[in-house]
Amino acid sequence: MESNLQGVYRFSLLCGGDLTLVSPCHVFIFKQHNLLCIYNIVSMYI
Repeated sequence: MESNLQGVYRFSLLCGGDLTLVSPCHVFIFKQHNLLCIYNIVSMYI
């Protein structure tokens, strides 16, 4: 089964290719303009 870290890493690639985005918090901080991306990542944790 895929780990959460791997899932977020994959989403970070889809959302802008920033390999440093390894947590939803980082995504919220750096990718606020991409609401669909954020929604997809957050939905993994709820």
